[in-house]
Amino acid sequence: MGAAQTSQIRNTPGAQKSAFLRLARPHQWSKNLLLMAALIFSRHLFILHDDAIVIASVVAFCALASFAYALNDIIDREADRLNPEKRDRPIASGALSVGAAMRFAAVLAAIGLAISLYWAARSF
Repeated sequence: MGAAQTSQIRNTPGAQKSAFLRLARPHQWSKNLLLMAALIFSRHLFILHDDAIVIASVVAFCALASFAYALNDIIDREADRLNPEKRDRPIASGALSVGAAMRFAAVLAAIGLAISLYWAARSF
């Protein structure tokens, strides 16, 4: 497969979505579900207002964690290209440009901060 064909494959909408999803590392999000423990141990699991706060918190944590993963991959892209375990990451492999990754990271940060600030303002 030539360079033009490889470039064409990487620029398809499906490939771009897949690269953004891999950059966000959703397999790491399960750790954020530990926020639910507060609902369980406080016996507030069936209080809708508290459920909404925790669900929003999980979403905000996931967005902010993905922002950090994207930022790390942007910063470490040269070292990742040399690492056999990390060279297939979207930025290191060239599946995503640094500019696209930076825009994606900015959106993730904005989502996480907006959710956090909204709920923080409501709690005071």
